[in-house]
Amino acid sequence: MADAKVDDQNTGQTGAGAGGGRPGSLPRFAQQGQTGTNRFGGGQQAPRFTPAPRWAGRADTNPEAEMEYNDRIRRFYAMHLAHEGESEIFRGTEFWNWGYWTQSTSSQNEACENLLELLLSFIPEKSGRILDVACGKGATTRHLLRYFAPENVTGINISPEQIAACKERLPEVNFQEMDAADLEFGDGEIDNIICVEAMCHFNTRADFLREALRVLKPGGYLVFSDSLLRAETEIQPRVNYLETALQYTDVGLEAGFDTVEVYDTTEETWNRFGQFHMRNAYQRVQSGELTPRNLGLTGMWLRRTAPVAYVVGWMQKSANS
Repeated sequence: MADAKVDDQNTGQTGAGAGGGRPGSLPRFAQQGQTGTNRFGGGQQAPRFTPAPRWAGRADTNPEAEMEYNDRIRRFYAMHLAHEGESEIFRGTEFWNWGYWTQSTSSQNEACENLLELLLSFIPEKSGRILDVACGKGATTRHLLRYFAPENVTGINISPEQIAACKERLPEVNFQEMDAADLEFGDGEIDNIICVEAMCHFNTRADFLREALRVLKPGGYLVFSDSLLRAETEIQPRVNYLETALQYTDVGLEAGFDTVEVYDTTEETWNRFGQFHMRNAYQRVQSGELTPRNLGLTGMWLRRTAPVAYVVGWMQKSANS
C-alpha cells in the first residue's frame, strides 16, 4: 500500500517537512531553530526554550514510587477500556486514539488510519525492525503489517491485559510487557520506533526519549503523536507537563536526537474528534438509538479529557552516532 496523503481542505495546501524533506501533507508553517523545527499556524514563531527540571528530568528516582505510578497507569487503562462513554465513542474500531480528521473523514476508524498513515509518511524507508511502543490493543501493530513483515515488528505495553489481547489478535507478532522508560533492547537494535498518543503517560517522557535514542540504529527515526495533558492530570507525571506545544522540540533535542520536527495538530485531532463525536451522539439521541444519558457521558468525558494541545512529529538519531 502506498503512503496515503492526508489532505486537508481547510488548509488548501500540502507540504514536506524540513530537515530532509519528509513526505507528508501538513501545511507549511514558519520555521524556527537549527536542528529542531516547530511548525505552528498563524505565522507564530516558536521561541527557544530551556528545559526546566519540572519536566526535563525524572519524575521520581524512588523505585517504589515509579512502580506505584506504573500500577496506577495499568489500573487506569483497565477502567478506560471498560468505560461506557468511551466504549460508545470507539465502537467499531480496535484503535484507542483520537485520530487525524480531514474535512472528509467520516468515522473514528478512518481518522485513526489517517493518523497512522501520516506518522508512517515521516519514515522514508519502511524497512528493517520497527518497535510499536504502547501498542494498546494491537490496532497500530496490525496497521504496521501493511509495510513490515511480522518478524520485523515488536509491540510493547506496560499492561499485561493489553499484551494478552494483542497476542491473541496477532499471534505472528512478538509482543512483550515492558516499561517504555526502561527498554529491554540492546544499543542500536531497532531501525524505527512508532509511539501513538502515549508519551504523556510515561515515567518519564524524557527517559523514554533517551531510551529510544539508545536502542535506535544510527539514522533511525522515532515517529509519534502525543497529547499535552493539563498539569492536574493524574495519569501524567508532573514532570511531563508542558505549558504549550511550542516547547516540544526542545524535549527531543535535550534527549540527544539530531533532528526534531513537531507539528501542532490540535485542530485536526482533538478539536475535530470532539466535534464529530458530540454531533454524532446528538444525532443518535435524536433518532432514539441512544439515550440522553449517553450524550451526557460523551460530553462529560470530552470535557474531562481535553488536552492543552496535540502534536505529531518525528525525531532522527544522528547517522554518525
